[in-house]
Amino acid sequence: MKRKPIFLLKSFFLLFIVILMINLFSSCMTISMNHDLNTGMKTHGIGIIKIRSNNFLPGSITVPVNTIVTWVNKDWWSHTIKSDSSLFDSGKLKCGKVFNYKFTKKGTYKYHCEIHDKMVGIIIVE
Repeated sequence: MKRKPIFLLKSFFLLFIVILMINLFSSCMTISMNHDLNTGMKTHGIGIIKIRSNNFLPGSITVPVNTIVTWVNKDWWSHTIKSDSSLFDSGKLKCGKVFNYKFTKKGTYKYHCEIHDKMVGIIIVE
């Protein structure tokens, strides 16, 4: 009979560890049945860009002047967001972290990830 309480205690401990691990990694785990990996997709007026599967999503956005654009890293690994013209640089952006930049002038702003050279994006400010 003494084995049963010990078994239950071990089971609860294991369940606790599993739940703890899920909570620790949940900020980087997003389950979406409807995400588009098309980096050429364009949106208008939305200042949020998700980083997922080594892509900037969307890859190109059009926003009005004085929009704060926010990049959110949804990958498990680090990325950078660096303007091709050195206007902004996020440094290493770890999983679950965000980077913001306010675009105050009209223009076309190209950017990339310094870690993953195929990751590129464009902000069009009108």
